[in-house]
Amino acid sequence: MLFGYSKDALDAVARYRELQQRVVALVCIAGPVGGSPLANAAKQQQADILRHWPKADCDSGDGRAVAPTYKNFASIDPRNDSQVICSDQNIPGSTLFGFLNVDHWAVVVPIDRAHNVIGSTVVNQNDYPREALLEALLRYVEEDLSASRQQGRSRVP
Repeated sequence: MLFGYSKDALDAVARYRELQQRVVALVCIAGPVGGSPLANAAKQQQADILRHWPKADCDSGDGRAVAPTYKNFASIDPRNDSQVICSDQNIPGSTLFGFLNVDHWAVVVPIDRAHNVIGSTVVNQNDYPREALLEALLRYVEEDLSASRQQGRSRVP
């Protein structure tokens, strides 16, 4: 099973063929399968600021920054997580587990736990039950794979 956030898991499976043969389930949380319209209008200097966040371990990326704003997306689709619109997060032919009512970063980045002042002022909508989400996803995949084996079918191409 491979669990990933945003584009990381999708990128790994696309880049490494040896991984494709070994992965029986891919769970992608907030994955920009269809890209993100924000990337077209963003400036690299906006993303470079994030590299200086306390405890950040980021390089300069691909040079095409993404501005994290829900408001910019609202005119395209109000169902967005401030980074990716709803329809661009679904892998064709996959099982859609559900929609999370949370900001793109809040799904996995516990700013509220690591930075008390920032978490209670600037980033004050970051509290999210990440552990419960992961447990629910693990249980769902486990049951789905078990049912597939019992029916004698494989979900691996």
